[in-house]
Amino acid sequence: MSKGTRDTLFLQGMILACAGILTKIIGFIYRIPMANFLGDQGNGIYSVAFGIYNIALTLSSYSLPLAVSKLVSHRTAKNEHRNARRVFRDSLLFAVLVGAAACAALYLGADALEELYHRPGLARPLRVLAPTTFVVAVLGVFRGFFQGHGNMVPTALSQIAEQIVNAVVSVIATYQFMVIYASSADVYSYGAAGGTLGTLAGAAAALLLFFWMFWLMRGTLRRRAARDHSRRERDSAIAGELVLTVIPIILSQTIYQIGYTIDDFLFGNIMAEKGFSDAVISSLQGVFNTQYNQLINLPVAVATAMAASTLPAIIRAGVQGGAGEVSRKIDSVIKFNMVIAFP
Repeated sequence: MSKGTRDTLFLQGMILACAGILTKIIGFIYRIPMANFLGDQGNGIYSVAFGIYNIALTLSSYSLPLAVSKLVSHRTAKNEHRNARRVFRDSLLFAVLVGAAACAALYLGADALEELYHRPGLARPLRVLAPTTFVVAVLGVFRGFFQGHGNMVPTALSQIAEQIVNAVVSVIATYQFMVIYASSADVYSYGAAGGTLGTLAGAAAALLLFFWMFWLMRGTLRRRAARDHSRRERDSAIAGELVLTVIPIILSQTIYQIGYTIDDFLFGNIMAEKGFSDAVISSLQGVFNTQYNQLINLPVAVATAMAASTLPAIIRAGVQGGAGEVSRKIDSVIKFNMVIAFP
């Protein structure tokens, strides 16, 4: 690996890693007042809703940024810019379909999930999070498209903007909902719904930012397409490749994410069988998910950022037949991640 290539690789990786760390710091900060407004019981409802939401994201759209990045970078490495645009278009259609399905399932199944998890008030925040799955699915395609072109700055900027809007709206909405519904028996459910409203607002803000950046890039994309005389790929072939790329990512991420929601499910039901009240169960889960899980996810954010930034470079090396170069890139990222992970 040349020094210039190595520097570019780690510069892009550090951009995403720094953005990931900054968003985690913002997350730590805004969760303090929000957690105080909600109380342990409200935090318990909020965290269980988020665990279910993360599973919905994993099954519908969590894999899209990496998958789209892989497919786009594979084509740009061969200067097939028109086919890269087709990947973007077909992926966008795929995101709309799976995002809408996840949104409908989460919204319509909110009451059943509340009963299943033995968590009164869970349906409200789930219904607020339902449209967020649709927004994040479309957002993932835009992130993957820019990453596939080797540009991590839009993703980093969108993550920071998303988290800032999320923080502001979450704190304000949680406080306002807790005040407005203070006399209601479901006050903690409304407060948790206010917290999840920030997630929806943040994702929508990030998507609007990508619309703007994509509009600015349209001239460059047209010029690249005009110089491209490669063979047009069939949409069915692109769709098949997208699905085959998405499936292993979904399987691996589901195994990782499902542990949290299984914990919530088992804990809530077992404690209920032992006679503990819903308030006590929610309070204990609030402490665990709000104070403990937030801390341990910081190294994961760095590792994920480095993986996302390295993927386009690895794909280009593979297309150009450099097996040794692929291994060197992977080794470098693993070493960097270990420097973060071990301490």
